[in-house]
Amino acid sequence: MKHIQAIEEQFETSLNYLKEILRFASISTNPNYQKDMLDCQKWLKTYLNNIGFQKVDIWPCDGHSAVFASWEVNPHLPTLLIYGHYDVQPVDP
Repeated sequence: MKHIQAIEEQFETSLNYLKEILRFASISTNPNYQKDMLDCQKWLKTYLNNIGFQKVDIWPCDGHSAVFASWEVNPHLPTLLIYGHYDVQPVDP
């Protein structure tokens, strides 16, 4: 029950973070949005650092850079990998 209360207390904060990242026009297929992609990468790096990830890097790639974060609790425990993307699809004409 304590965990549910903690989730409820953080709901508004989490919702505000979600709204912040959704404001980026991170359309990766359109070069006109290159600045938005870079701004979104920086925002993600800062956010991941602020929530406690021990290592946060931006990995340069041929296309758009990857944002990598890791948090090692115990090297003897199994690894959990979560993959996501921070770019969006262009609006259909």
